[in-house]
Amino acid sequence: MIRIFWFVAYHCLFLSVSLLVAGTEGSTKPVGEVVVIDYVLADVNGHAITLSMLENELAIRQIENPSETIKKQILDSLIEQEIMFQAADRSGILLVRWDRKVAAEVEQMQTKYDSEAHFLRDLAESGLTLVDLQAWLRRRLILENFVARRFASRIDREEISQAALTHYEKNRAQFRIPAEIRFQYVLISTPAESPPQTASAARLLAEQIYQQLVKGGTFRQIADLYAETAQTKEEETISKSEGQPVVHVAYTPQISAANTKLGIDIAQLETGSLNQPKLTPNGYLIAKLLGKTAPQDQPYEAVRELIQSQLLQERIESDLQTWLDTERKNSSVQDLSDLAPLGDPLD
Repeated sequence: MIRIFWFVAYHCLFLSVSLLVAGTEGSTKPVGEVVVIDYVLADVNGHAITLSMLENELAIRQIENPSETIKKQILDSLIEQEIMFQAADRSGILLVRWDRKVAAEVEQMQTKYDSEAHFLRDLAESGLTLVDLQAWLRRRLILENFVARRFASRIDREEISQAALTHYEKNRAQFRIPAEIRFQYVLISTPAESPPQTASAARLLAEQIYQQLVKGGTFRQIADLYAETAQTKEEETISKSEGQPVVHVAYTPQISAANTKLGIDIAQLETGSLNQPKLTPNGYLIAKLLGKTAPQDQPYEAVRELIQSQLLQERIESDLQTWLDTERKNSSVQDLSDLAPLGDPLD
């Protein structure tokens, strides 16, 4: 008897169907074998979005062990991409030769590897083939071109320019360069799993170093003096005494924003003065303020392009989403993921 298996009509794609003939008793020949190579998770105007497409998208985005919620979000994104892709096809964008641009993108990615073999091996470890990547890049380039033609090119740049100036005037604080401090510091820390007496030793050592600095010692001298345990910016020396406090010395002037947790405390010092040893989550800190700058408002011309780019992108995203909402209502979209093994990867 011939048996033909269907997971759900149209919801599966089959590699092969071999009709099987029953053999003699005791020997069985294949009688109707069906091999599933993919599952259709959604249908958009007759075009399938498959499980392998979802898996490739997750791999390219480097999302490991995604939750069902994340998978649904990515599937929804693929549905919207398919709607855009079909619109791009209707506009003739797919007729453009994309091979050279795709090859250039792949070549640029390969420059981060020491060899092509290493690049391909990394792709394989992510569950991708070169063909998968090339197809994804081609689709991305087409969609970017579609968005540029359909939305970006139709936005009034003069309107964006005027909106940018208004945005700057209303949000000057966002473009203010915070005050900065220049400082040196010593941090006396205790190694992990040190005995309790090490913490006491660190406190006494911090007080000792503070007195040495008050008497005119320099941070470089402190680094040299405690060379056995010092870890400086120029030379990182491993502590030679296990269980003893470790002295971290930054004698090269450091620069930090004054509005950080560390910066706020140091900025309160008088220029040229030291703070007494302060216990922090990382150890006892002794810092010397070398100087500080006042906050500065950046002029509009310095941030004009940044604001215009931000507003243009927001406008494109808004127009695109409005268009997608309308197109989705006018499209035939069927989410079939509940009928397919969304949680199980293909073999």
